[in-house]
Amino acid sequence: MGADYDKVLMGLEEALSAITASTKLLSTGCPDVICTALPTHWRSNKSLPSPFTVFALGPVPDGTPVTIAAGNEENSCADLRNNKTLMNGQIARFSDLR
Repeated sequence: MGADYDKVLMGLEEALSAITASTKLLSTGCPDVICTALPTHWRSNKSLPSPFTVFALGPVPDGTPVTIAAGNEENSCADLRNNKTLMNGQIARFSDLR
């Protein structure tokens, strides 16, 4: 791992420390990926009160596409809008997820 990766990890650490002060982070099915918590309830036509953010703890190249899918017992594949973004500095932000 080179100096560039160390620089990216330092930026990720700064972003995580700024976010964890006010936002709960959750583990995912992948041990190298964590994300911010979604509100327990929100209207489908409204954007989230704060961006949904995915953090890669392992090396992921900038520009890697990230797509979110959702579902539950009643609807196995929810209709999401603005559910695609690109990884930048080990972070993928979904600022207008609906």
